[in-house]
Amino acid sequence: MLLCGHAALAQVSATRDKTSYANMELSQPQAWRFDTVSIRPRKDLPSSWFYGISQNEYPAIGVPLYRTIMKAYLPDVFGSADRLLGAPSWVMKDNFDFVGKVAPEDMTEWQSQIQHRAPMVPIKILQTMSQASLAERCKLAVHFVPGSTTGYALVIGKHGPNRNSLKDATLGETIPSEAQWIPEGGKMVPIMPDSEPVLKFGS
Repeated sequence: MLLCGHAALAQVSATRDKTSYANMELSQPQAWRFDTVSIRPRKDLPSSWFYGISQNEYPAIGVPLYRTIMKAYLPDVFGSADRLLGAPSWVMKDNFDFVGKVAPEDMTEWQSQIQHRAPMVPIKILQTMSQASLAERCKLAVHFVPGSTTGYALVIGKHGPNRNSLKDATLGETIPSEAQWIPEGGKMVPIMPDSEPVLKFGS
């Protein structure tokens, strides 16, 4: 049986409201659970490793357990382990095979969320399933504490935006097929080399 330690602290940016994180911990839209979960230590050095999302499971093969913890709780910080405080060293160093398989009754919701996910937006069903597995199988307890981090701020230039160059979208206009998902359910057409520098947004 794998025991992951009784507590780990996840440090988050001070720009986030602490109350919102508390609400996230206490209110989940659905009690999603993986149908089956396998967590096995890897004593040998894996010839290849990977972790990600497939159409019916979450596999994390030959990687430290902290990567799954990050996906479950802090998926928007690119796996930066310095946000985890209080975890034992082996969580960061020892390799594991973590495979969570999705139940047939949750497959439609799982595939819908992973297919329509936007960059930098957490996949709620994956977070909920991973958090439940880590708590039940590994006895992991997590709470959030305020912290600070360096970064960049996007600000308006001295002369402000040139609103005269903005164009209203035509009602019912078809969104181009190359549009990419963005947060809040929108789509954006990226600027490609030698293309007209116009961004179109739609929902």
